[in-house]
Amino acid sequence: MRKELKEIYRLQKEIKLLGGIGSLLGWDQNTYMPKDGCYRCRADQVSLICRISHKKFISPSFQKLVNDALKTKLKKKDRIVLERLKKDIDKAKKLPPEYVEEEARTTALAYSVWREAKRTNNFKLFLPHLKKIIELKKKECRLKNLPGHPYNSLVDDFEEGMTTEKLKKTFLYLRVELVKLLNEIKASKKYKKTVKEPTCALEDMEKISNFIRKQMGVTDDRSRLDETEHPFTTTIGPDDVRITTNYENGLIDSLSSTIHESGHALYNLGLPKKYRYTVICGGTSLGMHESQSRFWENIVGRSPAFWKYMFPILKKQCNVKISEDDWVFAMNKVQPSFIRTAADEVTYNLHIILRFELELELIEGKITARQLPGLWKKRMKEYFGITPKTDKEGVLQDVHWSHGIFGYFPTYSLGNIYSAQLYYAMLKDKPGILKDLKKGKYNRILKWMRKHVHQYGRTLSAEEIVKKACGEGLNPEVFIKYLREKYSKIYDF
Repeated sequence: MRKELKEIYRLQKEIKLLGGIGSLLGWDQNTYMPKDGCYRCRADQVSLICRISHKKFISPSFQKLVNDALKTKLKKKDRIVLERLKKDIDKAKKLPPEYVEEEARTTALAYSVWREAKRTNNFKLFLPHLKKIIELKKKECRLKNLPGHPYNSLVDDFEEGMTTEKLKKTFLYLRVELVKLLNEIKASKKYKKTVKEPTCALEDMEKISNFIRKQMGVTDDRSRLDETEHPFTTTIGPDDVRITTNYENGLIDSLSSTIHESGHALYNLGLPKKYRYTVICGGTSLGMHESQSRFWENIVGRSPAFWKYMFPILKKQCNVKISEDDWVFAMNKVQPSFIRTAADEVTYNLHIILRFELELELIEGKITARQLPGLWKKRMKEYFGITPKTDKEGVLQDVHWSHGIFGYFPTYSLGNIYSAQLYYAMLKDKPGILKDLKKGKYNRILKWMRKHVHQYGRTLSAEEIVKKACGEGLNPEVFIKYLREKYSKIYDF
């Protein structure tokens, strides 16, 4: 059996390496690939890697090795890996290699078209590609055929065990409470206070962004920061995690994106080394991944304590003229806005609910892709009281659908909830830990996350990790408590 186990680990590593190659191709396409480069050629390269990797993963010989090994006496570590491996194979084999290849090629082409459609504010340019992707997603639901709503088959990819019904219940609660809180903020005297966002030269924004991510622990020996249309994080290898940001939407948005993506990178760089090149070496869910990025972006990166140390550096680097208090207020200003990534903590989840509802209706066949621009504007007016004038600041703003990523958006809200729960658990465990931020020290916070989240990789589910750290599973009431405590102080109500 030692020989068979060795072969299982060898094949896992090979599949992981192929995944890293695919990630590198994707990173290049999103960053440095020439504008007029051969996108069809890149689509062929990506689809080939995906097909080879998928065929290896679901091959009958690999399945037999895993199934036979599970019938024998195994060390604890090996059993953990193989049981997770079997679950992943059982899921993956529902998708034929031809489907995986077609989806990879379709989305690689769609991304380049989406980027041009967004640049030129031309939804019709992207529409044929989006139609094809939606049909592929419907087909994926039929192939996977998980119990309950068809959308379960999509969201389960990102948040294992999560269901449409659970999401509906959670989002119903959030929507009611968030609208109530937003109305209280709007009624406060401070709501009308305005602070003009400082401008900053591109070179200086790059310097301060790099300074902050390095201070957080995302250093040049294991990462790098580049610019892209839509910020993302990708893992090329265990010690090679790339992050990106965007500087076009101003200083606050670029810094928030950098801190957000650095949170993702810290999670990936903190995964258990003993499970490298196995299915265990990954984030347990996208909700948990987003809890890390949203924790660093919002709970840390928007806090007065964080800027007590960082603001003098920012002021000098970017020649900022406003006060530290006004900067912190601007970072936390609540105001309905068109762009999800630039949204404040209070309205952000309403953006997610909007996207969740549209995805659900697309999968159910209640609406078509052609109706999306109009429905987007209608619901923005209903939920936020504002209407986007262009599709660039509406339906075309997010990259996800061009990549075929349906079922992901809800994990941002789940991440917000998890982040608040982990925040309170950390404060209970280490009451004075946030004082470290005033000195530009983040190591104790990172160590706490390493111990309570990162070290588990995929050995525990997100729900299990939160229960272990916080004493209970997903609880949106804790997130609303966090928002109320924070924003009642900011807006004096």
